[in-house]
Amino acid sequence: MSARGIRSRLTVVAVATAALSLALTGCSGNDAASKSSGPGPGDQAANNAAAGADNHAEAPATSAAVITANVSRGKSVTVDTPVSVKVDEGSFDSVVMRAVHGKRVAGHFNAGKTVWNADSLLEPGTQYVVASRAQDGDGLAKVTRTPFRTEDLTLAQQTYPSITPLQGETVGVGMPVIVTFDIPVTNRAAFEKQMKVTASPKTAGTWHWMNDQEVHWRPRTYWKSGTDVSVDVNVNSVAAGNGIYGQMDRHVDFTVGDSVIMKANLQTDEMAVMLNGSLARTIPITGGKLFRDP
Repeated sequence: MSARGIRSRLTVVAVATAALSLALTGCSGNDAASKSSGPGPGDQAANNAAAGADNHAEAPATSAAVITANVSRGKSVTVDTPVSVKVDEGSFDSVVMRAVHGKRVAGHFNAGKTVWNADSLLEPGTQYVVASRAQDGDGLAKVTRTPFRTEDLTLAQQTYPSITPLQGETVGVGMPVIVTFDIPVTNRAAFEKQMKVTASPKTAGTWHWMNDQEVHWRPRTYWKSGTDVSVDVNVNSVAAGNGIYGQMDRHVDFTVGDSVIMKANLQTDEMAVMLNGSLARTIPITGGKLFRDP
């Protein structure tokens, strides 16, 4: 082999050896950097934040207010139940009761707004919802929603009140208010508390039960001519006894007309007709003949 050939081969070997050495040096430097490097500034901050969140995380505060109602889901409620909601360890912000697909039921709070009572009784076979919101002494809110359903009633389980006189009628000074029921009422006292007669000018009078299906209200004396009278029979869902309930409330207004009073005198066979306190006419009458045995 010539000297030139030897030098060329040595040169190639030297270049290859140098290239291999650089390659090894580069690999060694990357590994060292990889082994010695830690998390960067951003990674460290994220780790610190995560550690702080783990150390200081707290559950949200819970209101101490406890709301309870005298009705509940899944239990059929009788129509004469006076719905009531109360809160312990707090006071109410609002209570809303309404029939599903129906109107809102009015109610009122006590002085401390810790108790809410409905102003009326319930309708049969109806779904209701009571939504309540209260807060405790720290201002933390508590919200509840109570759905319930009333029992179904047939017409045979409900008694309907009819009132005489009729709406808008003009009557005489001796006319009583007559309320009749199509199904007997044995719980008379409960019904009588829900029946009211209001007159202008004010007129005293009382209810008298003729039987379990008819009751009369009579003024203590004759009505005064021109008196306006309102009758309220608020017996809807009131227990009438024997599993019977009032079917609905009724209201009637009527007016007392002229005072026409007739007084018969069998001694003179005459009858005096008094119109508004004055003698209008005298009519001859007969009281029949008294027969005596000879």
